[in-house]
Amino acid sequence: MLSIAAALADVEFHGVEEAYARYVEYAKATRFAVRKGDSIKDDEGNVVRKFFYCNQQGLPKKKHYERADRKRAHKAETRTSCNAKFVVFLDKQNGKWRMKTFVQDHNHDLTLPAFTNVMASHSNINEGDKSHIHSMHEARFQTSRIMGFFAYLSGGYRNLHFIKKDVYNYIDDVRRSRIVQGDAAAAISYLKGKTEVDPLAIVMYTYCPKNHLGHLFWSDGATQYDYDCFGDVLPKVVVINGDESMKDAIGTEFPNAMHRLCTWHLAQNAVSNIKDKDFCAAFKTAVYGHFEVEEFDQYWADMITAFGLEENEWIWATYEKRVQCANAYLCDKFCVGLRTTSRCEGINASLKRFIKSSNFLLELVKNLERLVKDYRNNEFIADYKSLYSKPVMTIGLESIERAMSQIYTKEIFFKVKK
Repeated sequence: MLSIAAALADVEFHGVEEAYARYVEYAKATRFAVRKGDSIKDDEGNVVRKFFYCNQQGLPKKKHYERADRKRAHKAETRTSCNAKFVVFLDKQNGKWRMKTFVQDHNHDLTLPAFTNVMASHSNINEGDKSHIHSMHEARFQTSRIMGFFAYLSGGYRNLHFIKKDVYNYIDDVRRSRIVQGDAAAAISYLKGKTEVDPLAIVMYTYCPKNHLGHLFWSDGATQYDYDCFGDVLPKVVVINGDESMKDAIGTEFPNAMHRLCTWHLAQNAVSNIKDKDFCAAFKTAVYGHFEVEEFDQYWADMITAFGLEENEWIWATYEKRVQCANAYLCDKFCVGLRTTSRCEGINASLKRFIKSSNFLLELVKNLERLVKDYRNNEFIADYKSLYSKPVMTIGLESIERAMSQIYTKEIFFKVKK
């Protein structure tokens, strides 16, 4: 310990950062943390003196304790007005930095060795670890899992030279470094870069009067190909849960789309409004049954009479919406087999795995790309299974069945067989 202190007193430093690094090395061996202090400049504006303190130097200002409008709880006190410090000055004769003042005595207990790596000036992430953290974060590993991975490699959390907060700070620094020119500008620049490698990709955007991003639209070549193939059914029918505001919004954006009420939500409403198992079974028959319109109306009238629901408001409100829920009115509409919002809710669940409300716009764009890639990979695997596996022929019409198996994907083929 004395040798380190003696070296600090006698050595010449090539710069302020070297002096700081050596003082931090001494502090770690002595078991205290370091805080950078003020600088003194000469008449030309050059730094000629630099102060480094024990992190417990000084005391909190009283005004922070006396604020009447304070909402957050006070942070725990960590300062004791410790006088330990290391001051260096620039020797202009040789351009080197030397020790000016070195106070080694502290007015507080030094930290136990086990806690040294937790102290701010001694916890750091080396370049190799940063590379791993970056890759794991890009692969959507949560910070707690990243920490667990490094703890496993190091033989325990106490062997790490950084804490979870350091990982959060590093990730946040990387995020912010990508949007130096602004979040919107970074996202647009990224998308424009995509158009250089994908000649079919497009990006369009508008700005508001205050130079804020108004609209942003982008599409890659694969998406446009998909739209060319399936765009004629998008969106012919939209399955909704009955929310009026959603209905109005869809009507504005897709005025020609047919609204179909989610049958699962209808069944749940039937259970909550008419607490009768027999009615719920009859109600499902009305909704799912293959009736003609006149047959449906007669079945509905007989149903509400049988259960004595002629005056029930929910029954009449639901009947007013019959063209949006009953198969009798929807049988000529191409709904691709969709009757509930479960598919949409499944997509929403997938979205939540990839995007967060805290994402920058650039992160949102990249994460949506990852989601699309995930779906496309599922499609790729499904294509492989359809192309290189043969279904078992079971219906006795082998020539027709085999021809259909070569047209449809494996999943659709089994649905057609039913």
